[in-house]
Amino acid sequence: MPRFNSTKPEDRLFMEEWRKPGGHPCIPYSEIWRAEQERKEEEYRRALDKLLRSKPLRTTHEPEVISRERVIKRDIPLTEKLENYWYWNKRKIAKIIVILLLFVGMGWFFYNSLQSAQVPSRLFNLPFFDINHLNCSDGTLYNHCSKEKPYYCLNGTLVKKASICGCPAGYKINGDDCEKIWRCSDGTIYGECSQNRPFYCLNGTLVERASLCGCPPNEIPKGDICISKFEVRPKNISLKYVLRGETGFIQFTVYGGVNDYLRELPRSITYYEGEPEPTTKDFVMKYLNDEIQTKYLKPLAEKIKKITSNKDDQARITISLVQHIPYDLEGYRTANLEGRYPYEVVYDNKGVCGEKSQLLAFLLRELGFGVVLFNFEIENHMAVGIKCPTKYSYKNTGYCFIETTEPTIITDYQEEYVGVGKLSSTPEIIYISEGASFDTVAEEYEDAQEWIKINEISKSSGGYLDEYHYNRWLYLVNKYGIEIDEE
Repeated sequence: MPRFNSTKPEDRLFMEEWRKPGGHPCIPYSEIWRAEQERKEEEYRRALDKLLRSKPLRTTHEPEVISRERVIKRDIPLTEKLENYWYWNKRKIAKIIVILLLFVGMGWFFYNSLQSAQVPSRLFNLPFFDINHLNCSDGTLYNHCSKEKPYYCLNGTLVKKASICGCPAGYKINGDDCEKIWRCSDGTIYGECSQNRPFYCLNGTLVERASLCGCPPNEIPKGDICISKFEVRPKNISLKYVLRGETGFIQFTVYGGVNDYLRELPRSITYYEGEPEPTTKDFVMKYLNDEIQTKYLKPLAEKIKKITSNKDDQARITISLVQHIPYDLEGYRTANLEGRYPYEVVYDNKGVCGEKSQLLAFLLRELGFGVVLFNFEIENHMAVGIKCPTKYSYKNTGYCFIETTEPTIITDYQEEYVGVGKLSSTPEIIYISEGASFDTVAEEYEDAQEWIKINEISKSSGGYLDEYHYNRWLYLVNKYGIEIDEE
């Protein structure tokens, strides 16, 4: 009986015959199978001979065909071949699969164990598994970056690998090494522009290089330095004031760039449906609170502070200074008024009542006083109020009246205005700032009362005064720098 797992040809033939339909594996039938096979082969030969005899005779030129037996092989389907291959080789295939799975499993186990540094110590004790010698002296696992950049553990040796491990803070990658980054005092790297333009880091020193690094917003380069774009076309002006009969001047620099900036600002306020309509105060504060204007007009208040430490005298100087700025009579007559900002009044050295009043309000606020604006809508006039004792104030408002169109005495509101006469309506009070009170105003109040009385005497006498009243009138004119129309 042939073996089922034998590879001998006769045994394979037996098994193939057995697997055929009608086959039988028992030995007694082997002779019958063999005889049957011989009978079939004999029939095949006879049929072949009969076929050859039935063909016409060949010519003498035709080559002789040598008759030989042909063995007809049966085509075995692929599925049957695979079944036969699996049947005879399944043990071998199973062994190969088991070995492959074993190697894959061991590889996966060792990879994950080495990554987590948790390979069992017993396994590491085996000579062929001992990889501790591959770790580095600082405890870094092999094929890992050290905590000390840029070092890398390569087969037990620490080597520099900045391209893999990077560099510590303050260093930059240079190949596989690290190179110190040199910086200036503000942290700027050598050979680069500072964030604080126009400075450039030159060998550890910050130098101005506006031509290379540019300038901050609102500044323009001038050579290698930056200047404010507002500080172009500077102009030196002299501002006159009178304090107790003494005339003084303040030298001040104004800039065309600032004036251009303010001139281009819109005079209107945009609001949308459902929002409250802008008030007079909204427009006033728009003119007073511009940041660029504040930066360049505030130094004028600082110059006034340096003249005297007496706070009330600082107010007197400021009031006189604004009053001595000429009134823009041409703009008033032609109605060509766009509404100057306070800085524009100083730059142009002229303004109408509202413009000059806002300038005075700005400066008094910078000096720290409580300030309001009196807006006489009916008379189309505006004046300033400075916080003061109530008994000296305008109609008990707590603020003393200041006329800004020309030099007048504080608290005097009895002047007559072109086209309207004296101010008789109740003004809108626009609060500008809280602050100090002008407490020594009694001096101006008494002078104002005397001035009003002298003017009434002059009117009643046809413009004539006796010597005493004339001298008092002249004294007050000189004390406050009151300008007299020569006509």
